[in-house]
Amino acid sequence: MKRLFSIAFYLLSFSAIISAEIIKGSVVNERGEAMPFVTISVLFADSSLLTGAITDDSGQYSLEVSARTYIIQAQQVLLVLQVQQA
Repeated sequence: MKRLFSIAFYLLSFSAIISAEIIKGSVVNERGEAMPFVTISVLFADSSLLTGAITDDSGQYSLEVSARTYIIQAQQVLLVLQVQQA
């Protein structure tokens, strides 16, 4: 039996609040459920990495950055579970 846990960008009912040097928000799936352990990357305009974080059990994240324009990217590793009978 295969189970594929994937995250597309429907997960991004992703609310990001950018204010004064703090970027914080939450990541949820298309059903509104919190997405834990999602990697949040903050990139410069040229796509080079500035910093990152991982969402907590409730899908929340918070990062400190200097005031600027950034690209925020969310990614989750795909997990494929396979059970075989011997």
